[in-house]
Amino acid sequence: IVRYLGASPYKGRKGIEPCGAKGVYLVEILERKNDLLKISNLINRSRLKEAKDLGVHVGFVEAEHVYPMVGGRNIEKWGLNSYIYMVVPHFSYGEGIYRGIPVETLQSKYYRTYDWLFYFYNLLRDTRIRSAKFFDIKQFPWYRLDNVGDYTFKPYKVLWQEQAKAVDCCVVSSISDDFVSDKKVVTDSKVLFVSFDTENEAHYLCGVLNSEIIEQIIQGYTIDTNRGTDVEKYSHPTI
Repeated sequence: IVRYLGASPYKGRKGIEPCGAKGVYLVEILERKNDLLKISNLINRSRLKEAKDLGVHVGFVEAEHVYPMVGGRNIEKWGLNSYIYMVVPHFSYGEGIYRGIPVETLQSKYYRTYDWLFYFYNLLRDTRIRSAKFFDIKQFPWYRLDNVGDYTFKPYKVLWQEQAKAVDCCVVSSISDDFVSDKKVVTDSKVLFVSFDTENEAHYLCGVLNSEIIEQIIQGYTIDTNRGTDVEKYSHPTI
């Protein structure tokens, strides 16, 4: 017998949306020099001809704005099989989370990141105008990303793929490696997640969503190609 306890207290969200410029913001790190990272963009991850025409751009950016990034292909049940990196020109708290770091601040304080992004100026401006939600070129920086907020930088996240045959969830937090130090994991728009302040609650939800009975419930109302952000909304039973 399954009894439903009402509305779920959790809110599912989509990961960061690069608005058609994924091949710009997803990067490979080539080396680290103090607080700078030498990067090259993963142009093969872009479908736009105008992006492919710009090709691979190599340069240095401030390490502060590069995060370990997880896409759907990186998620397995209970863990990750890999990750790459993403340039996120937003502050992780306060002003600049939702809107993006102000242009004047990026130019003066983080000019290497600004210069690297400016190589793609026309592409980023045009894709934002075309595809970004509620974008106003008079209000927002031309490099602003969609689906970025305080939830992006919470200490813990429960992740699952938007498109998959099964809902395989895992908990992620921060990553330290040769290039980044204790950086929060971010996700792309093909990954859905719930963010948390505490580790135990994140593992609780992950365990529930990975259970057999929840899989049966989810299979009953979704299709393989679209596991929505409402998975946690309808997966709130007790036995």
